[in-house]
Amino acid sequence: MQIAICEDEGILLSELKNLIDDNERIVDTYTDAGALLEQYEKGKRYDVVFTDIVMGETDGMTLCEKLREYDKNVFLVVITNYIEYAPKGYENGVFRYLLKPVTKEDMEQVFEKIQEVSKKSQKLVIDSFQGKKVISWSDVLYVEIQGRYLDIHCENESCTLMKSLKEFEEEWNDGRFYRIHRNYLVNLERVCQFTDTEVTLDNGIKLQISRRRSVCFKDSLMNYLLKSGS
Repeated sequence: MQIAICEDEGILLSELKNLIDDNERIVDTYTDAGALLEQYEKGKRYDVVFTDIVMGETDGMTLCEKLREYDKNVFLVVITNYIEYAPKGYENGVFRYLLKPVTKEDMEQVFEKIQEVSKKSQKLVIDSFQGKKVISWSDVLYVEIQGRYLDIHCENESCTLMKSLKEFEEEWNDGRFYRIHRNYLVNLERVCQFTDTEVTLDNGIKLQISRRRSVCFKDSLMNYLLKSGS
């Protein structure tokens, strides 16, 4: 999981990093909002951003507003003494407020809530070999089993975990995936063309579909499109 902390007080910045940091979370720190926004302009993205309200030239509320313009999926968490900022913050897509002083328990509750919300919404949180990752459902192209390992192929990256295809189906599938082959689950949202033997995704990838699954695949795709209003 990629995390950023924006806080202009060095001691508090270190304390927050210590509360968050573990082997599955990669934490970058920023002492001013401008530096973080510059990274976003270059294409950098985070799963979660923690920010203080009162900083230098760019305050926390303005930072949240600008980050939301770049990234609709990032979880924004504001750390403050001033809860009266909450109404404006929620307008800018702030996910949670934490009042100072922040404890380890406060932080873990935020991450637990992120996982809970992600599972119910358009995101999933997975425990991959690369650490915990927040992935948007719409970014997933297909899921592939290779021996004991499962590869989740996304728009710009792939991540690997130790899980069976059946376990993934049971844990995450809500009708948006279909098993077109013993080795593949395809994201129905990303299908743009198909035949009796092949599925083409909207990025050009072609995957084999087994003949015995072809008819049921067509039915599942139609049901999904009707349900999603596509």
